[in-house]
Amino acid sequence: MRALLTGLKRRRGLLLAIALAVLLVVGAVARNATVLMPGDNWSGPLPLASPETTTTAERLKRDVQVLAGTIGFRNLHHPEAYRRAEDYLISELVRAGHTVELQRLDATFEGVRTQPANIIVTIPGTSRAEHVLVIGAHYDTFSRNGQETPGANDNASGCAALLELARRLRNTPQEVTLQFVLFANEEPPFFWTEHMGSLVHARSLKERGTHVVGMISRETMGVYTDAPDSQKY
Repeated sequence: MRALLTGLKRRRGLLLAIALAVLLVVGAVARNATVLMPGDNWSGPLPLASPETTTTAERLKRDVQVLAGTIGFRNLHHPEAYRRAEDYLISELVRAGHTVELQRLDATFEGVRTQPANIIVTIPGTSRAEHVLVIGAHYDTFSRNGQETPGANDNASGCAALLELARRLRNTPQEVTLQFVLFANEEPPFFWTEHMGSLVHARSLKERGTHVVGMISRETMGVYTDAPDSQKY
């Protein structure tokens, strides 16, 4: 009997060791799939910026400065600034020649009904127009327990990148349909709730039976440093 119990304990220990090994392997694969980037890192001096690159950099800088500097805190604690951010983003897309659709988010905040909007621009595809690639970024800023941020990195940087893509691709049709979306209500108190802008939008796509082939999130793109061990995921 003692030998049998010893054998069972050894088998149990072996199974636990195998399970742990499998979990470690799966975890490593998942991490690599979600974090590691393809290709080699750039090394050496950067090439001189072309006039086009310089102009693009100036527009990106201007968009970030307007959202994070001129407008600043933009969320339901600051409804006027929130609307100014919405107006600015709409005006830039219209200036680029786009038709803008607004998807209002009906939510209640501190007893007051609010209706910030997801801002949507669609560029129809050429040969596979029924396939939709969503390119998104949120424009509201973090606020919790009195802590505020003007959101230059999170996420004026992503908004600026999305605006520039929309400008560049206005007259460059792609095979698939491109849908640019600037999301509202991504930060607390609506993060992970049914009123979160990206969730509302995703559900609307599902209800319409839209064939979404992918989604690219332009998120917190503005922070960079090459100091060792300074970049964390």
